Amino acid sequence: MSNSDKKAVPLFDELVKKIEALSGIKFNQEELTNFDIRKERAREARLAHIEIEREYENSRKKAIEAIYRSHMVDPKITFDSLIVDDYNQDAINCAKLFCYAQKEDNKVPLLFIQGAEGTGKTMLCHAIANYWLENHSHDISLTSLDQIRKTRFFYTKDESELRDERDEQWEKYLNKKLIILDGFLQSREGMTVFDQKIFSELLRERHARSLPMVITTPVMFSSLTTAMGGYCYESLLEYEVLAKSLLGASRRKPLIVNGVAIS
Repeated sequence: MSNSDKKAVPLFDELVKKIEALSGIKFNQEELTNFDIRKERAREARLAHIEIEREYENSRKKAIEAIYRSHMVDPKITFDSLIVDDYNQDAINCAKLFCYAQKEDNKVPLLFIQGAEGTGKTMLCHAIANYWLENHSHDISLTSLDQIRKTRFFYTKDESELRDERDEQWEKYLNKKLIILDGFLQSREGMTVFDQKIFSELLRERHARSLPMVITTPVMFSSLTTAMGGYCYESLLEYEVLAKSLLGASRRKPLIVNGVAIS
């Protein structure tokens, strides 16, 4: 018996006496003599572990349900539901590799998917999100730079509560286990100085926390440096970047008018 256990026995005996005096109930001394503190502690530790696991799983399910209720992620779009062809197979396989791979020391993965409008960037984002929700973490966000930008707007007339809310949301973006940034540079225009500051800060802070990202864009990889600015591009290169293009024509269903597809 360890010294701590030896010290605990007299304290336990004293506690029993006080309970007997208060309750008027006499405990079975033989059972108390055979009481094994170490076994009891181990049993309590196991019960506590089971309860913690149960609470975590309940909170995880609630968080995933909240994500689906917000329509942030479509639960029906998974890797199994994606239609794979010769033009998108490489990009889908790259996305799977990003999801399956174990992070190596000092290497923070970032998946960069490029593709023209309608080639399936957003569908791929939903598939990645659903894989992470099921297999990794519920603490994810499928968002856009526009949404992130809103957390960095400040006006002198804002009430302190609004500023605090934006600061809190910004911190959440910095600490999400995964951020999927869909439609980056969607307008195909160069980033403003303000956006460059926000985006580079987001990249650097998340890299410092070893947190991965997914980014999709219609901009050709050869034009990224010009579109996002050199400082943002250098921040991007700190990551272990996996990059692929979604090729082919638009995969969106065409608008049908009078039996004719409108392109």
